[in-house]
Amino acid sequence: MYGARVGIAARLLLKDPQAMKYSDFQLLEGMNTAVGMIYRALGRAFSSLARRRATLIPVDGSADLPEDFWSFVRMERTDGADEYEGWEMEGNQVLSSLPSLELVYYRVPLRINSLNDDIDAAEILFDDIAAITALCVEGSLPAAEERARTAAGQVAQRREWGALPERRGWR
Repeated sequence: MYGARVGIAARLLLKDPQAMKYSDFQLLEGMNTAVGMIYRALGRAFSSLARRRATLIPVDGSADLPEDFWSFVRMERTDGADEYEGWEMEGNQVLSSLPSLELVYYRVPLRINSLNDDIDAAEILFDDIAAITALCVEGSLPAAEERARTAAGQVAQRREWGALPERRGWR
């Protein structure tokens, strides 16, 4: 998702298409805050949209967590043994003597530094990110958090719950 597109949509919602009221810096900060809010809400809603996998290869007994790591889901051993043994998490590192581990985690995309940068976010979130950006720029953080929670719940409901088979009590 291109940051400039989100910026244009947010400026229209702010009724500031000519950038007379809000600076690009304010818009950029609002955008970064909005993306963080919605991805943390997606993680709290257990949405697969915010879930990632990473193969960790410890060097000298430790491996750094991914930069976009926000919350732990599970660790899988690549040797097929019990996934709860042979590793531990300490600070921003995973300690293990195993050759490799598979980390499943919830992420928050990295911040962008310019409106011309790409946002590492799903296109389905475009309208919500633009609206939350506008709310953040206006200083309406409680409303922005509520919009992020609502959007995450709707996305999780459509993506995860919609895929569940219908269970009937009769045949």
